[in-house]
Amino acid sequence: MNVEWLIHLANLLFLASYVVRDVLWLRVLTVLASLPLLTWFVLGGPSPQWTSIAWNVVFLGINVWRVGSLLAERRPIVLPPDEALLHDALVPSLLPRQVLALTAFARPVRREAGESLVRAGEPLG
Repeated sequence: MNVEWLIHLANLLFLASYVVRDVLWLRVLTVLASLPLLTWFVLGGPSPQWTSIAWNVVFLGINVWRVGSLLAERRPIVLPPDEALLHDALVPSLLPRQVLALTAFARPVRREAGESLVRAGEPLG
């Protein structure tokens, strides 16, 4: 059976992955390119090319995992009320996900109006 067209399809998809700017699309196209390539490694010669199949399965797994990670990172988030207030009032230039990462290290402390937060000569913290 002539399956040489699978190599051309895979390489066209790899070529497309090289010209996209978005890393998510690069990964998706690479995953799609791996599928005809794997099929060619199985059907393209007198016997399956096991070493090539094994390496491509590893690369496919890594790329699928990274696609999932990138999709999870791009999921919209809703800030809790305190973090939303902080974001809107003090750091509107940060993304909501960055505000969550920043506030993960913080602890809330209530202060009275006019109370000093820092005094000269006293250690911070």
